[in-house]
Amino acid sequence: MITEKQHYIYNPPQEPLRILYIDRDILITCKPSGLLTVPGKQSSDSLTMRLREKLRLECSPVHRLDTSTSGIILFSLNSRSSAILSEQFRLRIPNKRYIAHCEGIIEKDYGALAYPMSRDWSMAALTSAPVHKVDFAEGKKSLTWFKVVSRNYADNTTTVLLEPHTGRTHQLRVHLNYFGHPICDDLIYGSSCSLNRGDSLERRLKLHSCYLDFYHPVSRKFMRVISPADFDRDIDYLGLLPRSLHFPERRHKAD
Repeated sequence: MITEKQHYIYNPPQEPLRILYIDRDILITCKPSGLLTVPGKQSSDSLTMRLREKLRLECSPVHRLDTSTSGIILFSLNSRSSAILSEQFRLRIPNKRYIAHCEGIIEKDYGALAYPMSRDWSMAALTSAPVHKVDFAEGKKSLTWFKVVSRNYADNTTTVLLEPHTGRTHQLRVHLNYFGHPICDDLIYGSSCSLNRGDSLERRLKLHSCYLDFYHPVSRKFMRVISPADFDRDIDYLGLLPRSLHFPERRHKAD
């Protein structure tokens, strides 16, 4: 949680690119935590620029991840693919799922977090990060489904699978924090106890985009991509991820 002015230092990881899939129309990669998806105000060093320089391809991300979040990102390699994939995301056809370690023990096995969100301008003087908050008066509707994967009573943490219905900035982080279980090692929304575990390698945000499905823009083939989190490789991702987190009889309207 931010309590004093932060001086942002961008020190991205220098690990090799991880290409999960590539053909003439699309590219799927796994972004490490700490690396921008696209060039930012303070640095052009980003996943997009590294891919362009390394592969000599004019690739463009169809969606993005926060700098601190790791995981799957889909890129288009031509204008036709970009238009088709962008339309799929606009219509919310693709499914994205995340794995996270949260503080505390979540008692419910599954549920929906329907908390409207808005920008928290009160934090603008403390950080350059776009901080958001739950705002029932003027916030935009936001919805996240969650399912408990495991509970670690020794560490007082819970591993959860998350599926956002809406795509607000920092949505998963804001929702879980308001729910009373912030994501471990969240420098913006987490509590102070999450910042003191382990060395610098272990203090990355424990949030990873582990699953994405969509339709190939040219072949129209249904594609499913799985990428285990580096902070939790013991999960049976193949057995867990294909199951829907949606509960139609309790579905919340968040459009």
